[in-house]
Amino acid sequence: MGDELRLMGLVSEAADRAGRTVLAVDERLVPLAARSFPAIEVRARGTVDESQATRQIPMGSLPAILRADLDAFPDHAGYLHPDPQAIADFRARLKALGPGLAVGIAWTSGLVTARRQGAHGPLEEWEAVLRTEGIKPVLLQYGPVEDEVRAAEAAFGCTIARWDDLDLKDDLDRVAALTAALDLMIATGSAVGTPLWSLLRPRDWVTLGTDRHPWYPAARTFHRAPGAGWRPLLEGEVAPALAALAKDQRS
Repeated sequence: MGDELRLMGLVSEAADRAGRTVLAVDERLVPLAARSFPAIEVRARGTVDESQATRQIPMGSLPAILRADLDAFPDHAGYLHPDPQAIADFRARLKALGPGLAVGIAWTSGLVTARRQGAHGPLEEWEAVLRTEGIKPVLLQYGPVEDEVRAAEAAFGCTIARWDDLDLKDDLDRVAALTAALDLMIATGSAVGTPLWSLLRPRDWVTLGTDRHPWYPAARTFHRAPGAGWRPLLEGEVAPALAALAKDQRS
């Protein structure tokens, strides 16, 4: 899902070259993509008769054409447009939580293979972030994590906001609205939110050999040290930066 969201940043450029374009995406992304790219026909994967196309290309092949070098990555503030009414709803919910920065957190993935294991870690390593004064943690992590969340709340004396009427895995249009309503999202390699602090492994491929996130130029990146877990990074860099941000908001 993260790859699909990342690559959707190229489809408008592709459509400009191709003319009439049909974009096939995960069914859960159809409402968000259709709103974000009104000049493109958006369909769920598996519903497009590709034999009727003059030409076709997988989204994963677009960077070879449109991002041949780092200078080809544009400076942008985002390309996805969540539902304004849903954003307003979540802003009201976040305001009702009380004062402080609303900070979304996501620490793992629905696809943790042996190769991807180092890209994620357990919530217990986020203690320094969850104990930061002046923040309201908000759950963005989908999957069966309720026991892990409750254990962290009990251990760290915090409350991680979540809503029973929001399916974080399948209701992605409203999830996008929630991320847009937040003050900040902090996540390991995962689907993107904005504004974003991205926690990355050493030499993570998405940085393309740089110390930044070319795909998301507004994102701030934090890199885990080789051989270390996430706790030292979260305690030594992320939590102090978050505390400073929360303090600036209060002043």
